[in-house]
Amino acid sequence: MSPGTDSFARLPGNRPPYILPGVNRATDTAPSASAPTPVSPELIARAWELVRQFPECFWFRYPEARIRYREDVRLVVEHLREYGDRRAWRAAQELHQCLSPRSREMS
Repeated sequence: MSPGTDSFARLPGNRPPYILPGVNRATDTAPSASAPTPVSPELIARAWELVRQFPECFWFRYPEARIRYREDVRLVVEHLREYGDRRAWRAAQELHQCLSPRSREMS
């Protein structure tokens, strides 16, 4: 695998087939070329815990994929909400709160 492609959100096949790779779902434009935003090790650990706890939400995940960036955590939140039950949705809410700027200011 080439450097920089082992991110959870960047591996092929991690989106439902109706979403084209390299297209931002909200704006239907190519994503910006800005550098990915790293997140804390605690947030990465929590996201991995939820991936293992709710495997039915991550049918697309490649075994070698890693959660390293803010975009990866957002993808975990998105899939917990979309494919999970009520428990997964609540876990997604808690994880999403950790991403908010206000939450980072308080810690």
